[in-house]
Amino acid sequence: HGERVAGVASRLKRLMRRYVNYLDQTLFVQLLNRELSAEQSGFATSVTMTYFAPSRTLDICNAGHPRPLWYRAHRRRWELLVSDSGRDQRESREPSNLPLGVLEPTTYEEFGVRLRAGDMVLLYTDGVTESRSVAGQALGEEGLLDLVSSLDAAQPAEIIPELLTRLDGWRGDEPPEDDVTIMLLHHDGTRVR
Repeated sequence: HGERVAGVASRLKRLMRRYVNYLDQTLFVQLLNRELSAEQSGFATSVTMTYFAPSRTLDICNAGHPRPLWYRAHRRRWELLVSDSGRDQRESREPSNLPLGVLEPTTYEEFGVRLRAGDMVLLYTDGVTESRSVAGQALGEEGLLDLVSSLDAAQPAEIIPELLTRLDGWRGDEPPEDDVTIMLLHHDGTRVR
């Protein structure tokens, strides 16, 4: 994408290195927003997470990205990953957690969830939820929840390949209109010593 984007990428890489060991990622995300706002070259969405093994806590800061899904093994079900209070961070009346580069300054909030053995977190790009059926219907969050809920959670290594196959079927085997990126985090219960 040219020298300008390469320069931005280089500055972002330096910021990532500087903040990689911080538990609270909100300052990092605010600085990312400042960088992209200064460039005025568009916007990006982001989910930053830090996993702190001693407390088994996953801290999440979402900057306008599609909400992750959380498989809660003890409940044997998938749900949207939102704060423990159940209040979606998007319900605030003040502008917060906007995509990066949209508005400077923007505040970013972080919340933590405690993971248990067998829990999984599924992250994905909007190309997944915006996938359209042959009839033109967008999959959406609820459709994605339905798809992943029908998968065998006892086989984490098979979830992404099977989900991609089902997304292809949803689209009638047409190629995706946007990028489709999926990442699955699996808490295997191993203690870090």
